Amino acid sequence: MHATGSAKGWGAEGGSAGARAPGSASSNPRRLLAAVALVIIGGMWTYTAWTIHDLRRHATDNARHDAASLLSTTERAIARDIELYDLSLQTVSSRMLLPALEGVSPEVRQLALFDRVSQARGYGSILVLDAAGRAYLDSSSVVPRRLDGSDRLYFTHHRDDPKSGLFIGRPWRTRLSGREMIPLSRRFSYADGTFAGVIVGAIELSYFREVFDRLKGDSAFTVSLDFSDGSVVMNSGALPVADDAQGLRHSQQVEPWPLTLSVFLPASAIERAWRPQSQFVIALASFLSLAILGVLVLLHREFTRRERAEHQALEAQDERSGSPPPMR
Repeated sequence: MHATGSAKGWGAEGGSAGARAPGSASSNPRRLLAAVALVIIGGMWTYTAWTIHDLRRHATDNARHDAASLLSTTERAIARDIELYDLSLQTVSSRMLLPALEGVSPEVRQLALFDRVSQARGYGSILVLDAAGRAYLDSSSVVPRRLDGSDRLYFTHHRDDPKSGLFIGRPWRTRLSGREMIPLSRRFSYADGTFAGVIVGAIELSYFREVFDRLKGDSAFTVSLDFSDGSVVMNSGALPVADDAQGLRHSQQVEPWPLTLSVFLPASAIERAWRPQSQFVIALASFLSLAILGVLVLLHREFTRRERAEHQALEAQDERSGSPPPMR
């Protein structure tokens, strides 16, 4: 009897251990699968964060490259225009006192003094003012238009400074045409060095705007041309860019003149270059994360179903063998 009771007790303990074994064994795969899923999801979101950072960095680098390229191209265009116009002023200055021009007709003198550069689109006429500031030669007319520039800064500057070269004045609206222009002027002197007058021309601001718009194309850049002392000449936008505006700025002096060229790209334009791609990456990572979690839930349910099936099978086996049901 004692032996039989021991055997029954051993069988009951064995049955109980057998009932717990499947649940205990199945908990390890669950933990392993959960750990693997968390590692995969964590790694995927780490890669997503790195990808977004790389997209942003790449967009910023591209914006800097485009800004530098636009700045360099625009600076060369502005410098070339000023240089060409200045050559026309120097031509007039060097020919003004040629003995060969004395006594010639006004038509011949005009043809000899003025080249066709001043007649190009965007360039203003060249006028020659005497020592009193009155115009007496005009590149656009044999009979010069009546103009008194004695009160203009370009005239007083050259009158008071014998060593001045090309002078680029502040933008002003001309008295002859009413257009906004930037004056460019040079002094000319008699043989003894005394002040003889001023040769003055101008470039239209609208011409510079056309150059800026053509070079920047449909980009969101704003191009500005300022004097080195900070006073604004013009910009390609409808309004000047605020000093505290967020974005990318690059500046460069238009050598050798006191002009500074600047380009500005708002931060919103840079964000538009990388945000759509980042949103796609985030959406893809979210979808994959949900898919992994969905598979994990399905596997959890499958493990639970198998545990129940194994437990029911053990209970049925114990009933057939006459053993009491395992304790839960």
